[in-house]
Amino acid sequence: MSVVYEPPPEISASIAISSVDVVGQEVRNRCVAIGITNIRVIKRILRFAKMIQPVLEDYEPDVLKIAITSITLFSWSHDQPEQAPPLGFLRSKTADSLVGAEKPLNALELGDSHLF
Repeated sequence: MSVVYEPPPEISASIAISSVDVVGQEVRNRCVAIGITNIRVIKRILRFAKMIQPVLEDYEPDVLKIAITSITLFSWSHDQPEQAPPLGFLRSKTADSLVGAEKPLNALELGDSHLF
């Protein structure tokens, strides 16, 4: 007999994220909203979000929120493919369905090629 304990997303996020800054709060909210319970995945998402924050500091705060949402989805899909939507599905979504534009996402056209 074995016992597996999988804490709810709220507990996992609280364990993984001790910071109370904007990035920590946004990552926590996104991870809880989509139900991520893997603490390592949450910590990785937080690390990526903190890396992108200085790049986006000259933009409106909503740009950072959108970036954190994308980082959360893509990281989750990459790190937990058995639980998250496949990367191919996320890539096939239009920018309209993700952030409000009308064509498929293309990092080079958006001028974000330096981020990859």
